[in-house]
Amino acid sequence: MKHRRPFRLTALSERAKFVLLWVEGMTTTDIAREMDVSANTVSRWIKRWKLEGNVNTRPRLGRPCIKRSQLMEGVQRFHQLWSHYHYIHPLSITDHKANFSFSWI
Repeated sequence: MKHRRPFRLTALSERAKFVLLWVEGMTTTDIAREMDVSANTVSRWIKRWKLEGNVNTRPRLGRPCIKRSQLMEGVQRFHQLWSHYHYIHPLSITDHKANFSFSWI
């Protein structure tokens, strides 16, 4: 059974070095050994460089992240709509006595 290396992201500088060493004539196996990564990783980035001309990361698919400021705005809006004041206002409570007013009906 082969030993699996733990997953880690490949830095942009490493990817650029893979391509540079490959262009200079090193094999993917030799590059992998020297850089302590798998040969598949080296091959993948060289293939990407051949197809796209760069080794930049692609934009990720899926739902975009919500910024903290956007989240807080949403929470504040929700609180204003559904706070206890929303329900107590029609009851016009004074001094812990409930004087029901049906003006809202």
